[in-house]
Amino acid sequence: MSLEKPTDEFHDGVKTYFDLGNNNVLSILKSKNNPNAVIYELQNPNGCKLYLEKLDNRATLLSVDDTGKRRYISCRSTFLFSNSVANYKR
Repeated sequence: MSLEKPTDEFHDGVKTYFDLGNNNVLSILKSKNNPNAVIYELQNPNGCKLYLEKLDNRATLLSVDDTGKRRYISCRSTFLFSNSVANYKR
């Protein structure tokens, strides 16, 4: 997955930008075809970014530093995440 060119799931998606002040920007890209698919991107004034890509069956969290280097933080099946939350509440 390229961060600048999202997966086909998001082709022709709707992107909304929110100015959080102090040159911090939150953008949300929603898929037109799948209401459960969304990418959140948070960028600070230095150009560092955090991405959360949520699809039906997985979620990926990663960061990008000001040089463009990607750092994967977590990639998890949402099915497993749902089960772990359900087990925790018991």
